[in-house]
Amino acid sequence: MKRFFILLAGLLLVTGCQKKDVQKPKQLRVTTTIAPYAYFTNRIGNQQLEVSSILPPSVDIHTFEPNPKSMENLKNIDLWVQIGIPFEEKITPIITKLNPNITILNLSEKIPLLPINSDTEFFTPCKHSRNDRDMHTWMSPTQAENSSRVIAQTLVKIDRTRSHEYSEGLNSLLDDLAELDRTLRMQLKDLTGSAIIVAHPSLGYFCNDYQLKQYSIECEGKEPLPQELQKLSEKIKKEKILCVFSQKGFDSRGARLIAKKFQLPLYELDPFASDYIANIKKLGEEIANAQSSH
Repeated sequence: MKRFFILLAGLLLVTGCQKKDVQKPKQLRVTTTIAPYAYFTNRIGNQQLEVSSILPPSVDIHTFEPNPKSMENLKNIDLWVQIGIPFEEKITPIITKLNPNITILNLSEKIPLLPINSDTEFFTPCKHSRNDRDMHTWMSPTQAENSSRVIAQTLVKIDRTRSHEYSEGLNSLLDDLAELDRTLRMQLKDLTGSAIIVAHPSLGYFCNDYQLKQYSIECEGKEPLPQELQKLSEKIKKEKILCVFSQKGFDSRGARLIAKKFQLPLYELDPFASDYIANIKKLGEEIANAQSSH
């Protein structure tokens, strides 16, 4: 009997020391149209969110159509971070009908956008109107800061229990973006007024921040005609052109041809790379290095 009570006491002691199961708060499920915003969202959430992006690597975002699996995944998402492009607008009514509780954050409605003709010169005839806006805001670290603040505010509205966590994550991200901006300003300070040639006009906000010019070979999927290429040739001879950027997901034959013809440094740009900080650092280093090759 004595042995029985000793065993019972030991069992009660062990049971008493065991921690009660504490139910963790539900992880928010967030999808972003493109990977850079998944990077920002992950940083803000301190890696505690379920974050995915819709656009696959090396795809032309202007012709992309989400597959049934992408649509199915959106049925269970709490927040969709959009950038304001046609396919989002096309499928949003379908998604909100399938998932009435989803929060839609369209960043193009929350941050100022530049007219596309104000930050880019095209060598292919374009039909841009005054109201057409450049959507590539994330390529500028300063605009990335603005977008990150809006994402953080939206996360807090959805889940106030983690507001302190989101604030900490945002501040850490903003510190890194500010440091990135300072580095770029130092690297590019002597290149004011210089130009870069791009296969697709993705660097308007970047060039606007660092006082560079962007010349785009392609516009709305069209490549320049021979007479436009002649116009580009004359500009290259007159102006300080640093380098040429091809772009993943787009036809870059024109960019490669021009780089070869005029013996300009050629780099490959991926605006949708998932590691945002590393990608923009690489971009700044390539432009700075191109200066030294002249």
